[in-house]
Amino acid sequence: MTHTVLVVDDTQTVRHFEQKLLQGAGYRVMLAVDGQEGLEKATKELPDLVLLDINMPIMDGVECCRRLKGNDPTKRIKIIMVTSSDDLVQVRSAFDAGCDAYVTKPIDGEVLLGKVSQLMRFAQARAQLRKLID
Repeated sequence: MTHTVLVVDDTQTVRHFEQKLLQGAGYRVMLAVDGQEGLEKATKELPDLVLLDINMPIMDGVECCRRLKGNDPTKRIKIIMVTSSDDLVQVRSAFDAGCDAYVTKPIDGEVLLGKVSQLMRFAQARAQLRKLID
């Protein structure tokens, strides 16, 4: 089963890096340049996971995360916030909005892939459990 990851970042070099990293690990990758486009694509395509930059124009990552987690069709999508800041207030606001993990820039590819893999295994186990219960 190929998992789909939506990369949402306003910086082209970051999008390209994450896209190549994820594709190299076997993930299907979609791209968005800001939170609004990310919200629209996630709502339409329902990816398994979203890599979401915090600081973006139009709609920031925290607001996009809040809306995804507050919408029934998208609330189970795993979200990893990606940012250059490790400010505790910003980290807290990201988790308060519902993100599942947090990664700082510059991105360590192994760390990012580890978190993506961990969240995908968790989501897969949860889906299997849900099938047993239903």
